This record gives sequence, C-alpha cells and structure tokens, in this order.
Amino acid sequence: MVIPSDRLQSILSQHPLAFDLLEALASYRRVEAGGVEHKPSSDLDVGASDILLALKLSEALESVARSAGELLTLRKLVIIEVLTEDEARLGHSMLSNLDRAYSKSIFDDIPVERADAQRPLFLHEYSRWADLRVQADLADAVRRNSLVLCLAAPGTESMPASMRNGADVITRFPDAGPQHLNLIFQAVLGQTSEAIKTLERTDRLTLSDVGAIVRPAQQIEDCVRKLRQCLQTTELPLALPKLDSAHGYGSAKAWGLSMAADYNQWRTGKLAWDGVPDRGVLLSGAPGTGKSTFPRLLAATLDAPLHVSSVARWSAQRYLSGTLSAASEIFRDAKAKPGVLFLDEMDGIGRRDQTSGEFKSYWDQIINHLLQLISEAMATPGLIIVAATNFPEQIDPALLRSGRLERHFHFDFPTMEERRMIIAQYANTSLPAKGLDEIAERTEGLTGADLQSLLRRANAAARRASERLSAQHVLQEREADIVTMTTPDIRRLRVYRAGQTLVKQALPSGSAFETLQSLRDKIAVLLAGRVAEELLLGSASNLGAKDLVAANRLAHDIEVRFGLGQSGLVTSAPHSAKSAQTSFVREHLELAEDVATRILVEKKHELEEGVRRAMFSLEATNVRAGTLH
Repeated sequence: MVIPSDRLQSILSQHPLAFDLLEALASYRRVEAGGVEHKPSSDLDVGASDILLALKLSEALESVARSAGELLTLRKLVIIEVLTEDEARLGHSMLSNLDRAYSKSIFDDIPVERADAQRPLFLHEYSRWADLRVQADLADAVRRNSLVLCLAAPGTESMPASMRNGADVITRFPDAGPQHLNLIFQAVLGQTSEAIKTLERTDRLTLSDVGAIVRPAQQIEDCVRKLRQCLQTTELPLALPKLDSAHGYGSAKAWGLSMAADYNQWRTGKLAWDGVPDRGVLLSGAPGTGKSTFPRLLAATLDAPLHVSSVARWSAQRYLSGTLSAASEIFRDAKAKPGVLFLDEMDGIGRRDQTSGEFKSYWDQIINHLLQLISEAMATPGLIIVAATNFPEQIDPALLRSGRLERHFHFDFPTMEERRMIIAQYANTSLPAKGLDEIAERTEGLTGADLQSLLRRANAAARRASERLSAQHVLQEREADIVTMTTPDIRRLRVYRAGQTLVKQALPSGSAFETLQSLRDKIAVLLAGRVAEELLLGSASNLGAKDLVAANRLAHDIEVRFGLGQSGLVTSAPHSAKSAQTSFVREHLELAEDVATRILVEKKHELEEGVRRAMFSLEATNVRAGTLH
C-alpha cells in the first residue's frame, strides 16, 4: 500500500526514527523494483506490519538514538531482545536498509578512511556465529569501535558471551499496545478507535496478524473485531514447558511448584491470598542461567498473565518524573490484571547506602518509589513479583525484607545431570543414553540457554541433511562453537573453571546465614580460577575480571555492610579505592587467595588431570566431527 510521505511523517512526529526506518525501507523497495536509487519520494510503499515493526524498533532504541543520523554514527554495542525469529530477521532487514539509504548522505562529507571506520554492523541472533565471515565482520567492527547492533532472542544467548557481557545497551522490543495500533489505524485507515483500548493481551499480536487484518479500505470496526477474535485464539509466541518438566532451576523450581499449588487453592476459593507465602522473590545468577526464562515458565504453570519490565526501561526516560511514571505504569498494569510481574536488571537501581554526590537524591527517590510500589503490589490478590539480577549484593536491603522480595534463589551453571536432562528435553528426538552422557560431558560450562541454542542448531543441521538427530550432530555443532578459540585459549578456560570447581568442592557448602569464614570461602572460589592460571600457566589473565570485581564487592561488604570485619559496626557508602577500609578489603582478598592457593597446590595433580581429560575430550570430538565432512 502507498501512504503519502508527509502524512506519515506527521502521524509519526513523536517517533522520528520509526519514520526514518520506513522511509529507508520504501526507498529500498523502489530500487528493487527498478526505481531511482535511494531518493526521497512523496509516497511510501509500506504496510501495517512495517509500521508496527518500525515503531517497536524505534522505541527500543529511543534511549540511544532518535533519528537515523544519531543511530548510524553511534559507537556502541547494542543488543535488542526480540520475541520471535520473524522480528529478528525483519528488524535486521529494516536496519540494513536504513544503512543503505542514509549512509551516503551521512558519511558523504567525511573523509573515506573515517567514513569506513564508522560503518555500522547489524547482526541478528539467528546468525551462524561459527561462520568465519560473521566473526571477521564482528571483530573488525569492534576493532573500529563502530556501531554493532544485534537483534537477539531473550534467554537463548547463542551469540558469543563476550558480546552480551560487553554490550553498552541491552534493551527489548516493546509489546504491541493500543498506542501502536491507533497510530497504524491512523496511517492505514485514516482514523483511530477508542475500542482499541478494550483489547486484552495485545502483546500476543504478531507482525503477520496486524499486517493481515489492518489493510486499506477496511472498516475500522471490522479490524477491531478481527483483532479481538485473533487475540482470543492466539497462543503466546514462545511455547515453553511448564515448571514440572523444566530442569536446572534448583530450589526455585520447588518454590514455583509450591506456589502453583497454593495459587490453584486461592483461585478456587480454598485459600485466602494472605495465606500464600513468598509472593516476592529475587533470582540471581550469571547471564544465560535462566533468570528471564523462569518467570515465563512460572506464568505458564500458573496459567496467569505475564508482565515484563526492567530498570533499564525505566531509566531510559529523560527525566526523573518519566522514570517514576514508567515504573508506576507497569505496576498499575500488573495490579489491573494480576499474574506474574517480572522486573529485570534490578541491580541497575542501586542501593541508597552506596550512592553519593549530586545524583544521590535522584536515585534515592527512585528506590523509595519502588519500595512503595512493591509494598502496595504485595497486597494485590493474585500478583507475584519475580525480580532478577546478576549482582544481588547491589540490591538495596530494604527491597529484600519480608513482604517484598523475601526469597532469594541463585541459579548456578547446570550440573552434568541437569545438562543431560536439558539436552533430552530440547532434542526433537530421543538420543541414546551414551550419546546424552557424552554431550553432557562435552558441554561443561554452558548455560541452559546455550544448550537450547546448541540443540536448535543441531536439529537444523540434521533436518537440512534429511537425517535423524544424533549425538554426532550435536557434537559437531559444539565443535563449531569452540573451534574459533585457539587451543591455548581453550586450555586457559579449562584451567580457570577446573580451579574454581576444585576449590568449591573442598570448602563447606553455604548456609542460610553468612559468617566471616563463609564469605571468605566464597571469595576464595571467585579467585580460584586466577590462582589455577598462575599455578599451571605461569600467569593470570583478564578471563576472571568479573569474578575479581565480585570478590572485591564481597570483601568490601564484609567491612562496610555486614559488620564482620575490622571496621566493626561502622558502615559507609560507596565502594571506593580511597576509602579507609581499603587495607582491610585487601587483607580479606589476600587471605582468601591463600586458601585457594593451598587447596590447589595440594590438589595440583587432580587439577592437571581434570584439564587433561577435558582437552582430550575436545580433541576426540574434533576427530569425530571431522569424519562427518
């Protein structure tokens, strides 16, 4: 369909980047049809699904760019989490067209060498990361410090971990809402409808749904009616198992199943809501361990609505009032339709005892507002709050008190048995026990998300070869993941992980309450990888940078948060290298490092043997995978 350019620009006046994306897409379509190369046109050939996609993409990016010029000249690594493969592929296509249409005008007056250095790279989660061309393009873009923008499926993380760890911005596609639909109605049908506001669960609408229903010459009432019918029959785009068949969630799974039983009792009138315990929980763990997937599994198990937001989305607002309003809005929606409210990246809000300077008042107001919102939400029958963080020690203690996020579950990397169960679950066919064991052994250090991605690629490889999925397909894909690392790098990674594993096994397991000794033991485990590197390889590396930061946080908290160190009962504000407790913090780190060193020196033979077995397993897999070519 054709829409006058000036009319569409007026309708999307509050979304200039969305208009730029649509203009670029229409320009590209003209070129493909044999038209004049990328010149502005008074009419744009775009449809309802194009407009919805452009709106979603522009809103996801509005915290970093408001126009094509701002976006294409960014020097950042940006990841946008999408819900479906179609959104990833079509969004990637739209961004690529934006580059084709605008880069000439944007970079024309820049010297060639500088222009080339600013060219952006667009990727999507379904790229084959083992492809050497993709790796070369990514490495080149990172080296040039140009924009790298990747569209990724939440929870899958098949992209290199370094991308997600190094990202400057991680955001997500907004759900399709009444405001998007009314803009689309205005552009395509020339009018809006108040009835749009009565539609429930518009987040279930796909691009195809909107494109098929909202077309020129349709009556607006008919479009609303068809959308309502579509929503009544549409299942959520991601089909997830329920908690009883999920693996790798430890005690959080037990809590979720107990909550499901209580929730059913409450729903049938057999239990008062006040009698349902632990209605607010905090999940922590490394990226990819299932923190964002668990609330979706819980909502599916409860057969309840899922509301998703994050501190990053609130903070994307330009002013304090906008941040407070964004936080209030998600809580208001959750209380109107109770179910599971998932709040991601909770560490981004900080702690009141660790903020200072000119921004202290700003962050304190946000934390106080969130405390009030959570307290009020906890009284709403049927509403459960699940928050997630990579750094639980950065959460304000008031958020973790009874009546708020009162339970804390930590997600570790799955054990060998858990990996075996996850692999069996995601395989499209049954694999023999020996094959499952071999894959489970070869995937040490992978998260549940990594395993899901690995199985998806293995299934695709088997399907393309018209073969039944076998362990060899999975091992071949696994080999493709790690062949991009040099053998010395792989050995260093094995040494680091083996060192942490041995020290963790040698020290007592944790309890509900931390003591000075148990906290130092945790620091010892965090530092054990570096110690193992020094012991077997002669020197440490930056491989354990995040663990080192976490160890410093724990050591600092011993002194100024827990009252267990030489500072006594004195507490202080932010972590600072210049604080009076620096020497005490260093002492905790050095004592913990000594513990790790003593254990690994005593178990040096066991450490070397574990690394040798892991490297031998890698070489054997490479030989088997090579025979498949």
